[in-house]
Amino acid sequence: MSCYIPDYCTGIECCAEIPGLGLGLHLYLNLDLDKLELSFGFENMQKKMKLIDYVWGDEIKVSVAEGLIKFTFSIKPITDENVYVFNARAMVCLDGGKCSINIPVLTNTKLPSIRALITGDFNFSMSNWLENMGIPSLGDLKDSAKTMLIQQLGVDKFLQDRPCDINDDLYSPSVNGWKNECPLNWVVPPTIPFRDVKCALTQNCTRIDCCVDFSLLNLRLHFFLHFDRCNYVISGGIEKKTFSYGLLDFNTFWGKEIKTDIVNIIFIKFKASQLEVSRKYVLDLGISVCLEPNKCELDVPIFKEVLIPILNCDLKMDFSSKGFSLSNWMSEQGLSLEGSLSTALSDSLFKLLGIDSFIKEKSCSRSEPPYSINQLQENGWSSECPTKLSLFKIRGTTACNIKESCTAVSCCVEVGKLGRTFEVVLDIDFCNQKITFGIEKLTETLSLQMFEFGVRKEIVIRGVIKFGYTIWDYVGEGVYVVTVDLAVCLEDGGDCLISVNILDQAKLSKQICHWGTGFMNPEFTLGNFMKKNALTAFNQIKGLVLDELKESLGLPQYLNNPPCSLSNQKYNPNINGIKNTCPKSIGFLPSLPSSMRCAIAGSCTGVDCCIEAAPIHHNLHVYLDIDPCNLQMKFGIDKFQFQIYLKEFEFGIEKDVRLVNVVRMKFKIWDLTAENQYLIDLKFSVCFDSESQCLLDVPVFHQQRLPKNICDFTASFTNFSLDGWKSSMGLTSDKLTTFATDQLMEYLGIAGYLKKNQCSIQNGNSTIQGWNDDCSKSSTYQKTSLLALPILCSISSKCTEIYCCLAVSSIGRNFEAFIDLDPCYKTLELGIEEYRTRISLLNYSFGATNSFWMKDVVRIEYTIEELEVKYLVNMKVEVCLEHGKPCLISYDIAKNLYLPKIGCDWSFNYSGFSLSGWYSNMSLTPGSLLSNTYLSMLKEKLGITNFLLPKEQQCNRNSAKYYPQTLNQNRWRIDCPLDVGNMTELSDVLPISCHLMSHCTGVECCLDLHDPLQQTIYFFLDLDFCLQTLRVGVETLVYEKTLFSYQYGVKDEFSLMDIIQIQYKIDDVDRSNLELTAKIKICLEENTCLYESTLFDKHILPKPGCNWNLNFTIPDFSLTNWYNSVGAAIGSQLSKLNAAKLLEQLGIAKYKQEVPCQRFGPVYSPSDIGWKKDCQMEVEMAPISDSVTCLVKDTCTSVSCCVDIGFMKTSFEAYLTLDACNYWLDIGIEKLTFNLSLKDVTFGLFFL
Repeated sequence: MSCYIPDYCTGIECCAEIPGLGLGLHLYLNLDLDKLELSFGFENMQKKMKLIDYVWGDEIKVSVAEGLIKFTFSIKPITDENVYVFNARAMVCLDGGKCSINIPVLTNTKLPSIRALITGDFNFSMSNWLENMGIPSLGDLKDSAKTMLIQQLGVDKFLQDRPCDINDDLYSPSVNGWKNECPLNWVVPPTIPFRDVKCALTQNCTRIDCCVDFSLLNLRLHFFLHFDRCNYVISGGIEKKTFSYGLLDFNTFWGKEIKTDIVNIIFIKFKASQLEVSRKYVLDLGISVCLEPNKCELDVPIFKEVLIPILNCDLKMDFSSKGFSLSNWMSEQGLSLEGSLSTALSDSLFKLLGIDSFIKEKSCSRSEPPYSINQLQENGWSSECPTKLSLFKIRGTTACNIKESCTAVSCCVEVGKLGRTFEVVLDIDFCNQKITFGIEKLTETLSLQMFEFGVRKEIVIRGVIKFGYTIWDYVGEGVYVVTVDLAVCLEDGGDCLISVNILDQAKLSKQICHWGTGFMNPEFTLGNFMKKNALTAFNQIKGLVLDELKESLGLPQYLNNPPCSLSNQKYNPNINGIKNTCPKSIGFLPSLPSSMRCAIAGSCTGVDCCIEAAPIHHNLHVYLDIDPCNLQMKFGIDKFQFQIYLKEFEFGIEKDVRLVNVVRMKFKIWDLTAENQYLIDLKFSVCFDSESQCLLDVPVFHQQRLPKNICDFTASFTNFSLDGWKSSMGLTSDKLTTFATDQLMEYLGIAGYLKKNQCSIQNGNSTIQGWNDDCSKSSTYQKTSLLALPILCSISSKCTEIYCCLAVSSIGRNFEAFIDLDPCYKTLELGIEEYRTRISLLNYSFGATNSFWMKDVVRIEYTIEELEVKYLVNMKVEVCLEHGKPCLISYDIAKNLYLPKIGCDWSFNYSGFSLSGWYSNMSLTPGSLLSNTYLSMLKEKLGITNFLLPKEQQCNRNSAKYYPQTLNQNRWRIDCPLDVGNMTELSDVLPISCHLMSHCTGVECCLDLHDPLQQTIYFFLDLDFCLQTLRVGVETLVYEKTLFSYQYGVKDEFSLMDIIQIQYKIDDVDRSNLELTAKIKICLEENTCLYESTLFDKHILPKPGCNWNLNFTIPDFSLTNWYNSVGAAIGSQLSKLNAAKLLEQLGIAKYKQEVPCQRFGPVYSPSDIGWKKDCQMEVEMAPISDSVTCLVKDTCTSVSCCVDIGFMKTSFEAYLTLDACNYWLDIGIEKLTFNLSLKDVTFGLFFL
């Protein structure tokens, strides 16, 4: 047999010789793919049929000579190979139907089609095809013809083995054509208007599957599109024909339509853009089946500008080549395991591993910035951080850099075997409340509000590059604690090539925030945006346009959902837009616009506002809350939130908080501690670009006074259990590690109050019984022994302050607790670590037991009594870590500890204050009249507010004290009855008037400080030679001391905060006169005193006589009533404290001798009838009662007596000496002495 195959390949023509008959047999079989016809012939029999009438694979039989000669054949296409399988044979059947001759012409022979199939190579037209096929219409197309057409078109090779079904669970049940499992209400698929099209949206909202029942061709087509952020791939397809794009390489495709088809008939097309800040994709998706060049029988817009989320994934991508081994791969390539790969081989490897799309084109270099500059001694590190950080050495193949923010780290690691470096980054942006992390091109940014602190995170790129990190937010300490490790692994399940620990619980300090004044998109303007989108009003901004607006501004990740509401009861009812729930008077409040509502909290120091921002259809929650008791401040804009400690805050300096420069909160706060108020400027602005006015610019407060609440320092019950906490943390050791201690301090909320450097309980050379005591009068009091206790206390040279360090070994932390009494400026400061408070003693309730707690954990319990020359202090410290159980530490540090007041150092110092500088800082004209607000600020700055007299008690130069002035004594009123001569001419610079008091040795003055204080200042200097006291004061600040040990002739000073200074010198000239020099200075500039006036210049003043017929210092004093007031039984023996109090109140404590007289001591004993006589002459004495013993001294003209006061457990000594030679009589009780000239004594009269 001889055969011929034509040039179009899909045919055959043969001539076969029939053995035994000597006959030739001619046959042919042709598949005409142009005309879609099948023709065949057998000798003189010829037939032709349309392909639509042939069922692929069916066997056709033809015969001649009444069935003696037969021809059978079948044809079947293999579309994915573009070939046809032919089977054909000729048979001769001569023996009663038995075919003895069987000639195989073609047996499973694959003949290729070189003619064009009906594919995408040209525009298929169904109508033309039907016409060619002689079929009237598409409706007349038989199923077999449909099958043939699908095969002929080449569609069948793309079809799934199991076609989709619109009734499958994937698509059913459906609503509006959708089975929508996405839970997000803002993902809104449009209605599909075709019954034969059903789609499904997955639960994570990022994959769309559609099934199309295209009955015209008996096709059920599956379409899908998947935005797989977790693997950084966009994939999609039609049936078996799929496509994928790497997300990191998709930048040039954003916003452009991408189309994929099957044979240019079945299409899927999509267009995507990303709102990266909003973490959303904007998606258009369409599917279509087109049987004509310009007409589609099915065209379904699945998505039209529909938003879907950008997922937050764990980013752990495993090896794409499971079980990959670099060593095996290198062996397969014939490479030495010891060598390094060439660039070409590395690229090939990266492609094989699927990491090529993640790698930057230009790799990092350890020898280039930022790694090559600002290098630290710690090997491997460079730093731009202004704060010194504790970093450890990292291996030589890795270099890391700390950015200027101190909380951003990048590292460049070199992998020698691969001949390549890789870069990782971790940027914790505290000021913008976001975190960025990544490897090479793969970076992610999240809001810190969404971040899970304390949980290890890991990025793994195809199992090769592994970047792990854990971050703890230590709000109190103001740091992020960070652990970072990096590995490069090329053995699936084996050891890594590189494994580096970069940071191990390192503390990265948060810096003070300075927000930028630029917009995220500098070119953006709201006007242009409105014009571009053909909008004329804000209410037209909706849907995708609204999302695009927020995206352009950089706002989405910061906005609350749902937003605040102006109609919320938090802000209503209100007056002029402000709901005021402060129980105290706060004065005038402004009127707010209708687009804004505010509420002032019950604490009075917090303001919470809701602001309508019409263009973005969002209400912004803006707040500022100052907590003077916990020494914290919170402020924020929606999710943009901050908490700081007041120790870090600069009062009087404007803070400009900006949320991507769109929402702005400016505030300035002054702390008027003396008035127990905050003074606040607060302004909110909403601005959309730099070219137009801000949409909202409202000053909420201008120098608004907000009163502070009285703090309850024992209100913070924590119900904490150390054992429970340790159990929850999986800690079993008795002692905590440093890291665990830090975590505990944060958990308890006390970390923000702790000093950076812990106190120490290490004993020094001078430590005695747990005390370091530098007080010069330490011998006058008895301290509690602290031996064997984990505590060390100290008393400074000031004598009235106690500092204690408590070591709590079980938690690995020491705490400092202290009490500091200032007898000069009358203040009490107490605290634990940096958590402290200052209390004025001017109106303090002495004797009451008070407590001061740091979050219920560390406690001070104290009682203070003030006596004339000492304080009585009781102090207990406790550390409590188990609620409901005894405190872990509870020590009485001081029990009835009498701390002496050793006097005040009023020596001259310049204040360091500059009035002109203050005017400049306040933007005021020097010398201008100050408002009450500025006066408060100035007095607070000077530190004098607490000491100024109230307005109704201020001195008046025109009052009877100072006016009328004494004749010829300019601005002096003289009430001294004795001759004092001409008083010093007072300076004309200062408006001052003075009064010399009637006892001649006291002066008081009224100084008019209208500029700048707008008030008068009262000061005085008063010597009482009779009661032996010196009192000097400015306003309410008074200093008093006795003259018993006073050093005459030495210059002395007294001042009110170094602003108002009195300098004086007293010379005791003789028994009748003294010499006084005194001047007043007003010092309101650095290193200089602006005003100065001499009051006395070596002026001689007479000492007046004394009147000893004095009343009780307490009018109508009654011992019985006094007993009742202290709760003691009448006549009972008083405690040491009550006895001291009684002496204080009677005004005689200051005259008591340090060591009382003793009737049974050697001075007064032995005695007879109450007398001891040292006089050698005969003196007759009357008997004395049992409570008094007297002594006649050896001069015989001097007598002293010691009187026991039993109920007070003390004694008094009185004495009299007659100096006949000098004609003087000296008389005294305890320290108080005076003398009389015998010339002034009338003998025989009784003197009292």
